[in-house]
Amino acid sequence: TLSQLQEVAQRDFIYPIGEQYKYVDRDSTKKQVEQVYYAFSHDRIYESVLQSTRPSVSEELNLKAARLILNVSNFHEIDEQVGTIVSYYNKGRNLVESDEEKLTIAKLNLRAGQRERKASAFDESVVHFGISLDTLFQRREAVPADLRMEIVRNLGEAEYLRGRKIVAQEHFDRVLKDSRSLHDKLKVFEFKIAIMGSGGQFAEAVGLGMQALKKAGIKLKNPRSPESMDLKSLIRQAQKMVPLHRKRRKQEPDPTSLSLARILSQTITPAFLIKTNQLPG
Repeated sequence: TLSQLQEVAQRDFIYPIGEQYKYVDRDSTKKQVEQVYYAFSHDRIYESVLQSTRPSVSEELNLKAARLILNVSNFHEIDEQVGTIVSYYNKGRNLVESDEEKLTIAKLNLRAGQRERKASAFDESVVHFGISLDTLFQRREAVPADLRMEIVRNLGEAEYLRGRKIVAQEHFDRVLKDSRSLHDKLKVFEFKIAIMGSGGQFAEAVGLGMQALKKAGIKLKNPRSPESMDLKSLIRQAQKMVPLHRKRRKQEPDPTSLSLARILSQTITPAFLIKTNQLPG
């Protein structure tokens, strides 16, 4: 059986999962051989097998495939194969009863959606974020608020990038209204400021930057006048946000401070371009 599997693998019909295949040969015990797992190399092969089975059996096979890959893979391998894992999980997730496993599925779909969005596959990313949110609400336990807000924010960003700005704004408004995390709210501002700035909407970008800073408790000069800004003061404020790494080389900067620093840096350029003079000094 081992030699047959190895022969099929050499023809690229299947591929080994994990590292165990490297340590078996004809002299290996049955138990050692049973620790080696393979997956189909091509979706068409896997799909043809599923098409010949009943729907319930197909769901079971997909669920087992997802669990298998997850169980024999390390963190890096899971991240690299997250698209494959969720493609199996999403076809069998209705059979999952454990709240803990449903939480895993939600997190994996969130990660898959982020990878798809990074690859400019915005439609696919929206699907993954939607499944992530749906699976989260299928649990019997209370929905983790921070994770829900992270999914909603990512969903808003993906919708915005695929041109559905009204839908995106609804998601952003939900984060700004419901999130208990200042960091979540700042991430919304950070995304929108970057979009506005790259699109030449400099006054809008500066206005959003002012709103973000105000929400973070930073006092503004002349908050009703978006037409003047002290750039030197703005730069000094940005430098105060993140502690110097010379003193804290081993300590990770606070995520909220990093977001504020990025917002300030993203606001400086459009502020300079429209020659405003109203942010904190």
